[in-house]
Amino acid sequence: MRTIRESLRLKRSETLTAKPDQGRAMECVAADLASTHFIKSGDFTRFADWRFIHRARLNLVPLNGSSSWRTGDRRCRRCGYTTESLSHVVDHCMRYTALYMARHNSIVARIKKAAGTRFQVIAENTTIGTQKLRPDLVIKRGKTVLIIDVTVPFDNRMAAFEVAARSKKEKYEQLRAELASEHGAAEVVPFIVGALGSWDPNNNKFMRQLCSRKYGDLMRKLCVSDTIRSSRNIYIEHITGAFDKVWHKGFLIKLREQLPHTWCALLESYLTDRQFRVIHEEAVTEWKNISAGVPQGSVLGPILYLLYTADIPNNDNNDTITTAMFADDTAILSTSKNQLTATDNLQASINNIFAWTRRWKIKINGDKSVHVNYTLRKTENIPILLNQTLIPQKDSAKYLGMHLDSRLNWKHHVRQKKIQVKEKIRKLYWLVGPHSELTIENKRLLYVAIIKPIWTYGIQLWGCASKSNIDIIQR
Repeated sequence: MRTIRESLRLKRSETLTAKPDQGRAMECVAADLASTHFIKSGDFTRFADWRFIHRARLNLVPLNGSSSWRTGDRRCRRCGYTTESLSHVVDHCMRYTALYMARHNSIVARIKKAAGTRFQVIAENTTIGTQKLRPDLVIKRGKTVLIIDVTVPFDNRMAAFEVAARSKKEKYEQLRAELASEHGAAEVVPFIVGALGSWDPNNNKFMRQLCSRKYGDLMRKLCVSDTIRSSRNIYIEHITGAFDKVWHKGFLIKLREQLPHTWCALLESYLTDRQFRVIHEEAVTEWKNISAGVPQGSVLGPILYLLYTADIPNNDNNDTITTAMFADDTAILSTSKNQLTATDNLQASINNIFAWTRRWKIKINGDKSVHVNYTLRKTENIPILLNQTLIPQKDSAKYLGMHLDSRLNWKHHVRQKKIQVKEKIRKLYWLVGPHSELTIENKRLLYVAIIKPIWTYGIQLWGCASKSNIDIIQR
């Protein structure tokens, strides 16, 4: 017999999970154990992916449109779509079509490899039937033909998987009938893995036909981990957007100055004569040339970008100027006992870097640039210009997740971290609160994966703050 407290607790939980922005991905994740195989062991999963996916599944990654109560511009920073949600970034932003295709193809490749011992591959991504459709794989064993089409929908409750499966079956129904009349029996197999690594349990029936149980268990884990890795790469590329700024002709000139001729020729063939087009169902656009950017999601991508920006002016002859770079985030530090001297040196360095960016066709985002005077003394407001535009002067700057205030006492950083921690706890309260049904072990896992990294990040620097400032977050 339920107590009043138990009834109220269940009602509160049901109300929370019924909200449109609560538990959507976790409903898909909970459908099969393969979706969480990496939580304890970390098998086949990078630590960066492990940290990302916990936040992503709870919709806690920072995006313009990630929260319904967020104010300001909610548009996608890359394509201008009305809402920059996680589902838009990892599944629908057309700037990342190549990355979506690579994620999709990695799953197809694993299915094809597993099918090699039991099935004959009749067709692979080629037109077949009177409708000229292009299923990912058509395989045959005996008199049975399987039409396999992989899809990676966003993990928006199990209904999203059901809709995706139903649409695939309707799409290939006529082809199934044609192949059944020709071979004896045919079946459409929608193979579904969520963009956030949710394994559709309806795949398991096909997996039992495809391979042994042992290899099937391994393949499920690999498909989940591969998808998580690809989705994180898409998200990181969306946030940084650095690799699409590499001007090919200028880059090849730089390569000839930095690398041996044979390496230059190899990288030139890798970058040049690249084209793209967009295919949506039966509609196909014309081929267009790619004149900038390096292949996104590739192993060489970050290395090529570093080579492209290696010659950025860094004032080697001036010990008072330091230039720090991480991808496309750049910080310039000018030091001097005299504020005017430090400001003049900083302005000269900015002018040199701006001239360099114009020469190599790199655009600086002036809206995100700030000017901070780090000192314990009183200072004057001496303007700093970027392309004849005033850089706003502020009391703190955020660089690589660290809030650097003008007095370097870390008070602002600690306060921001406290706000972030409270916000995360508020969102996770239905999971980690006293009325949650989760065990202490699972609550601790959520804390270690999502909440603890917020305040421990960069603690090697801000850990030297005064006790009064550290107590802000301790409270």
